[in-house]
Amino acid sequence: MKLRLIILLLFISSICKGQAYFIATTAPTNFIITDSIRINLDTTISQPGWINIGGDPFLDSFPPVTGGVNNNIVLTVIKSNWSNYAGNCAFPSNGMAGGQVWPYAPNVMSESWYSYNNNGSNTDTFNVSKNKFLFSGLDTSSLYLLMVTNSLNSGSNGFSTSTEFRVIGAATYGPIVVNAALNISGVANFQPIKSDATGHFKIYVNAQKNQSMGVVSGFILYKLAVSSIYILTEGGSNILTELSQKIIEG
Repeated sequence: MKLRLIILLLFISSICKGQAYFIATTAPTNFIITDSIRINLDTTISQPGWINIGGDPFLDSFPPVTGGVNNNIVLTVIKSNWSNYAGNCAFPSNGMAGGQVWPYAPNVMSESWYSYNNNGSNTDTFNVSKNKFLFSGLDTSSLYLLMVTNSLNSGSNGFSTSTEFRVIGAATYGPIVVNAALNISGVANFQPIKSDATGHFKIYVNAQKNQSMGVVSGFILYKLAVSSIYILTEGGSNILTELSQKIIEG
């Protein structure tokens, strides 16, 4: 009980300072999850049991999609913020088969959407006004976990694909970098994060500086119960030390 109290105090202090800590790298099996939405971004290969948004974010207009227990979590694709290569931001079967981020959902990494950075000229690096997605309808009093991944196969014309993922809610979380090239297991894991005062998360997908494109295959947003903070004990004393140091440094 004493250890849990210490963790709780460290956690509250970190949230007050707007920090986000990226601790787990696998599916959050030990979290207490109260709601979730699963999004697969594809052109031709859907994933059963997920919300599949099929098409090209540059060419197609998508209505907002809803999910969660009460269909109150809303995802909007911001079409105007995608940068195309040769008139496209997606093409069929451009990802890796056998994705391991979500082994029960291997099709998610089989196709990806991308936003072109003009082959490294930095026209589509991070810009706060150019989020690619918007989550809305979120509980402003709750904490969330976002897992997002990407994948491009070897037939991707030699493009460099180190991708920065960011989330802006109550604070700016990230960037976390995942290289899409031949990726089957890399994932950006944001936890715990909190929405802004209007219940929004802005999701950013950008090429790293001097890279060809930013790439995304799909994501899961989990709503967490407060007791989920006990996951911090899994990291051992190094996690407690890191959190303590962050708080001391401010």
